[in-house]
Amino acid sequence: MVCKVLTVPGQVLRLNDALEQIKKTGMVPSVVYAEHDDNPKHSFNKSMKKILSETDGTLLLFEDDVVIKDFSHFSKAFAQLPDDWDLCYLGANLVAPIERYSENLFKTFGAWTTHAVMYRNPKAIAERYEDTSVMFDDWLKTWIHPNGKTFIMSPMIAWQKPHPSQLWGHFADYTDIFNASANKIL
Repeated sequence: MVCKVLTVPGQVLRLNDALEQIKKTGMVPSVVYAEHDDNPKHSFNKSMKKILSETDGTLLLFEDDVVIKDFSHFSKAFAQLPDDWDLCYLGANLVAPIERYSENLFKTFGAWTTHAVMYRNPKAIAERYEDTSVMFDDWLKTWIHPNGKTFIMSPMIAWQKPHPSQLWGHFADYTDIFNASANKIL
């Protein structure tokens, strides 16, 4: 499994916080810096496409605003994934119905946030993501989730840290949203 963390150049404190969080997993990620674009959303989307297109094998991708709550059941949940899974969230904003799949997995049919996601075949996903003007989360929800091969680990492992968001241009605090999603999959 390849482990990476996405950050923006100059965000040293956020990157260091993320590396401390990821250390809880026992993994040492490689650091990937976001692609430059004057539009932060296009920068993010291009960065996601590039990271996925350059990665062979299973990718565990964290963003620099990740908070790891409990990683103790990761291996158990990972072993429960079917052979043909597409992606698996370690945490997400669940915006559509879910369906229990196994003891530690739920199928997702609509979720947002990519702060902690595993991709089984990242290059294949990147090839399909052609229009990077469409937000990557929305594209996943529209084109990948309906295939029925997307999952979220239960209990939820990762939240997003409240932070000033360059992407959205405001202070982003999704704690309540993540708590509500976490409660759906207990």
